[in-house]
Amino acid sequence: MDDKSPERAAEVDRLLQIALYDTRGETVEGAFVDGWESNAGNATDALEEIFEHDGYTPQDEERIRRALSVPDVPADAAENLLSALGELTQPLTESMLTDTAPHVRRIALRTLGNFLAGKYRSAYPVDCTLILRALGDETGDVRETAIQMLSQPNALTKAADQEIHFVRATLDANPRVRLAAAQGLALLNTTSAGEALVAWLDREKDGRVRAEAIIAVAETVKRAGGATTGADLAKKVGEPIVTLLSREINHSEPKVRAAVAGALERLKAAEVMIERLAIETDRDVQAALLPYPGPGYSFIPDRSLPVLTSLLTSTSDQAIKGHIVWQLGQFGQQAVPYLLSILEDPNSIHHRGAVIGLGRIGDPAALPAIERELERTARGFYYSEIESAIRSLKCRLEYKARQ
Repeated sequence: MDDKSPERAAEVDRLLQIALYDTRGETVEGAFVDGWESNAGNATDALEEIFEHDGYTPQDEERIRRALSVPDVPADAAENLLSALGELTQPLTESMLTDTAPHVRRIALRTLGNFLAGKYRSAYPVDCTLILRALGDETGDVRETAIQMLSQPNALTKAADQEIHFVRATLDANPRVRLAAAQGLALLNTTSAGEALVAWLDREKDGRVRAEAIIAVAETVKRAGGATTGADLAKKVGEPIVTLLSREINHSEPKVRAAVAGALERLKAAEVMIERLAIETDRDVQAALLPYPGPGYSFIPDRSLPVLTSLLTSTSDQAIKGHIVWQLGQFGQQAVPYLLSILEDPNSIHHRGAVIGLGRIGDPAALPAIERELERTARGFYYSEIESAIRSLKCRLEYKARQ
């Protein structure tokens, strides 16, 4: 079918509608794992095949432009379509940056961002000045998208260049642009960017934006953590960010405190976390301050053990009690009396955690209590863990007897 064929034109229009609006699909059996094939994805593949076989014409470009100009076109679907078609629609994507409709300009920016990040096999070189120009767009949503695209790791060759644009954007009148700029600064992981971020937070008047920015910083630190040690991660994110998180663990909003606690756990900032736990009343924040295996509370037992045991006694939340029992299992001899009291309490539901903790600590004095637990449990769901703890403690007794 050539471009003048009504059938071809109708087929392209039909496939465009499916690619942009059809959210259905089906599960397809694979050799190792089943996969999901969407109708939209299949339609996009069919369009690519038509354009590669019959040629991509100016009329095709106009059809796509028309379809994307509809105000309520799903942005994600439009972005996926242009990204999948890649170099075929590159001129169209770049020309959309000057479209009169803000939503079209945003779609173009998001597509360029995909190529900057190398998310598609047909990625083509993107001129970053195209994105930089969008920083002066009259519409806040477009400026926000431009900042987000500049946060892509390959957006600019030097982090300092990104930092300059992010710092300028923190002065934007639009709060969403300021938030995007703050998130960009957090991603840079440089001391100067961290200092600029902290300075902006200190002067930011919008409490909601400030709270969201702190959460974004915390999430960035958590993602950067991985298997990195606390000291190495602290060095990576920089002292300004570590100081900021240590301060914001006392933020007035529980949601912010919980996010910050997760970041501090990656940083192994046990001293800061235990101070907050001593006065924390929100259940979700308490849980965030009691992660497993933990931030290293056992390395500061004189400060942390009184806080943990006090909360263990005062809280009625069984999940929090369970978190504390697991934490106590990381300690040494100091925690044994508390774990034994849990094991000997018939009403406690945390016997398993106490048994595992006592087995890990290895104090033979706990052997009688664990043997009684074995008798009570019979063939319960953690019978093997009780047996393992008993074997461990008996081995210690035999070792001591040989000394």
